[in-house]
Amino acid sequence: MFQVNHFAYCGMADIPATHEDRRDARRHAAQRLKRYRRRFPVVTLERGKAWEIQEPADCTMVPDACGTLRLTHITFECRECGHEHETREESIHCCADYGHDCDE
Repeated sequence: MFQVNHFAYCGMADIPATHEDRRDARRHAAQRLKRYRRRFPVVTLERGKAWEIQEPADCTMVPDACGTLRLTHITFECRECGHEHETREESIHCCADYGHDCDE
């Protein structure tokens, strides 16, 4: 699972957009960045993962759109063996299935 989150400098955070596919999440982030770049300077913090939307040099108050945009890969860990899984359901059933070898 992938999430696209925007954290504003003012402390507000929007509701994260959740995507099952990395391409969909990257497309969502690209669309938002395109919109932000029309009005604000944007700096890449981590390529493909994090960007900073900066305030204009001549502003007196920081706009709510300014802050960071982050693309995060969310995984779920099995409580027994620690393996990471893409879904919560997979992590719950990881060691619950008989005959499963966690060393694989």
